[in-house]
Amino acid sequence: MYYFRKAPNTVTGEEYGELHLHGSLAVFKKIKMILSEFENVRPAQKGEFTKISFLNGKQDLTQAESVHDLITAKTDFERDISLQYMNGKISDEVRHYVEMIYQILSVTEAQLDFSEDEIDIQTENSLRLQLNDLIKKISDRAARKETLENIHSGGLKIAVIGSPNAGKSSFINHLTGKNYAIVTEIAGTTRDSIEIPLEIEGFPVILYDTAGLRRTSCMIEAEGIRRALEISFHADLVFYLEDVHIFLQQKQSPILPTRFIKIISKIDLIQNEDELALLNNKHLTFSIRQENTHNLIFNFIKGFFINKFNQGDGHVLLKKRYQEIYQKALAHLFLAKKFLTGKNYPLFSQALRGAISEIETISGKFSNDETLDRIFSNFCIGK
Repeated sequence: MYYFRKAPNTVTGEEYGELHLHGSLAVFKKIKMILSEFENVRPAQKGEFTKISFLNGKQDLTQAESVHDLITAKTDFERDISLQYMNGKISDEVRHYVEMIYQILSVTEAQLDFSEDEIDIQTENSLRLQLNDLIKKISDRAARKETLENIHSGGLKIAVIGSPNAGKSSFINHLTGKNYAIVTEIAGTTRDSIEIPLEIEGFPVILYDTAGLRRTSCMIEAEGIRRALEISFHADLVFYLEDVHIFLQQKQSPILPTRFIKIISKIDLIQNEDELALLNNKHLTFSIRQENTHNLIFNFIKGFFINKFNQGDGHVLLKKRYQEIYQKALAHLFLAKKFLTGKNYPLFSQALRGAISEIETISGKFSNDETLDRIFSNFCIGK
């Protein structure tokens, strides 16, 4: 089947035709060979159609990038962010900041039309307040630790640590629904760390099963423990599992760092209903025989994820590239603030325009060929 679209009302802004082939690889190869014999016909480059769409003004650079992000999305969370980009969420943010700067510029230049040398004190104070507000908003966005790249690299990283036989491997297997880790009564079964990608209610997570923590003379086990500690140091969240009987025997529970969440395991071994209720009320608990504890763990992870990656004020998670551009724009805005204080209004205006130029590179208005080539080279052929 051949499908033809006439310019300019197309995705790329150009006329194009599509061949929909039904058949084997041999049919595709034959059609490709026939097409290659035509003059001025060649295979498309990576991301070429999306790039043409951007160059013809059908979408800005943030929307063009979202095509690749949507194609490579592995979880609902990644897909939703890609769709927000595609629907212009970042485009609107960029436009808002640029309009704020133009507002400051227009007031400045209107005042200088009446007086070439001075701006009255009331207007200057108003400009300073507007500039400070803009700097705060962009600083908040640029300073966020979490970026979209954190999500693409696996999302929330959770280390599961604890003493040997604390139930770590059973915990991992139960959450994932698969037998990733060996479970035995022998202490120290897990000697190495196991990395397990997981999607929890649409959110990307990586779980790390680790060696049990204890003193040992075994070099192999010691290396496993070293790796467990290293993983827990870099993890976003650490689940510290403790056998319920060991927990109850302790006179004083150790104080854990903020990222460490203690989970009391094997609580099905507690027969006393009052004691069990007290544990469930005060601590996060788990048992492979009690499905409600499984749901509680999932809800905790989901809540932690949302809190960590939530941008506030309806903002969407940024790419690292956008954050870096905002940092460059801030340098111009801080200069503008300095020039405003020094009443150097020509340089004040120049610094504001420099900030505009930086911010608009996000949407691709002033992006160079090298940046575009780097972005679109990550696309697959045919997009």
